Amino acid sequence: MKTVSQSTFSRRDFLKLTGTLAGVGLLTACGLVGAPAALPKGQWAFCLHDYQLEGVWDHDRKYRTYPKKIARPETVTTFLKNKFVALSPEWQWFWYRNLIYCAFGHFNESKLNKEQKRDMHKAWLWLIKGSEMVTNRHGPETHWEVITGEHKNRGQDYISHDGLLAGGNIIRVTGEKIRKGGQDLYPFESMDGSKPPPDINEVNVETRPDLLHRATISHFEQLDDGTFKVDPFPHLEKYNAHTVILNISIDQNYVPANRIMFLNGYATLNPYNPERMMNFAS
Repeated sequence: MKTVSQSTFSRRDFLKLTGTLAGVGLLTACGLVGAPAALPKGQWAFCLHDYQLEGVWDHDRKYRTYPKKIARPETVTTFLKNKFVALSPEWQWFWYRNLIYCAFGHFNESKLNKEQKRDMHKAWLWLIKGSEMVTNRHGPETHWEVITGEHKNRGQDYISHDGLLAGGNIIRVTGEKIRKGGQDLYPFESMDGSKPPPDINEVNVETRPDLLHRATISHFEQLDDGTFKVDPFPHLEKYNAHTVILNISIDQNYVPANRIMFLNGYATLNPYNPERMMNFAS
């Protein structure tokens, strides 16, 4: 097992961002999986959890206006947030089959029994619901969804995916830092929603976790080590499976510089806290 390589941040900088105990926890507890064979070259970076954002988490935890809400999705707001990508039937099936892989270790929906198919449709419709973060008013209530065969809005625009990322995941930074829209940003690789999806056997949640993020939820529950609890989305918890979202855009997207930590090479950190072992991978 490899050790986590540190980034261009010094250890002092890293611990400042995460809190001393939180930093130590990440450096010692997060497992790695070996890099897949055909990874592109580039600078890899880790999307920080909400609680690792200096000056943000504590304010939210103490002063947020809806105190009854004890958890929230970890949304990494990118430069192209609210720049929705319409998902053709091919893209919807690519996404859905990756969810099947998370639960069952294969991409073939025809292998599902009736209960499994019902569970997957339920999880899918929950994930793409228009009031939730991923489609955000572009879900099946008003847009065309093809997976379930219901076709309630046949002929309308297809459901759309927002330009966002999930905390606890990695991205591949592809260029130098720029100043844009009043903030420091880095360009990063996304799947191109203007083209057909890639071959799912080559690009999937396990081979390219930078392009299919494991969705995470931050809790306002502090752990004994000073960090905060981070769980997977619950959509497929019956199968102890990740719920994935797409890293997808039409144009070049950018991530805020203060939301990432650079790594010295490819590494997939366990996105949950405490660490969780899920179906197909760590």
